[in-house]
Amino acid sequence: MTIKEAIEIARRAFEADEVAEYLSGQKNYSKPINRYVGVDVPTDFEYIVRIGIHEYYDETQKSEIPEKYKSALLKLAEGDCVSVWCAYMVAHLQYYYEKSDKSPFTIITQDFVETLSSALYKNKESLMNCHLYTGKNEENGLWQDIERIDNIYAEKYGVSFL
Repeated sequence: MTIKEAIEIARRAFEADEVAEYLSGQKNYSKPINRYVGVDVPTDFEYIVRIGIHEYYDETQKSEIPEKYKSALLKLAEGDCVSVWCAYMVAHLQYYYEKSDKSPFTIITQDFVETLSSALYKNKESLMNCHLYTGKNEENGLWQDIERIDNIYAEKYGVSFL
């Protein structure tokens, strides 16, 4: 997929108000991850954040993009455990880009972190019992993967979503 194609898919998702579906790889928005990367995910989260959303914003400078993006993440946080996990996966990447000064905008606020944290804990049991994607071979399912990533972010960036 070219950068131009990725931007066009992002544009389609934003115009159709399907940003949550885009972020979680639902409908026709799934972007397969590079076959050389040994991870099982529903879509290439890193690519859609870095290329899809950030490049789309850079190209258009549409002021509503950050707010629609944040709203979509919050919508995912209200869904089932897989949706909450998708929100977390995208949010931690967005936070990385913000801290690295590689994001054209900021959406991860303390209120956002607290809202996502609440959603994670609300779904903890179902996340522990969900053995899909990166939780496939983990004793505590997707929750174990969230804890692993969160520990890295707490140590490296001083933020915890848990």
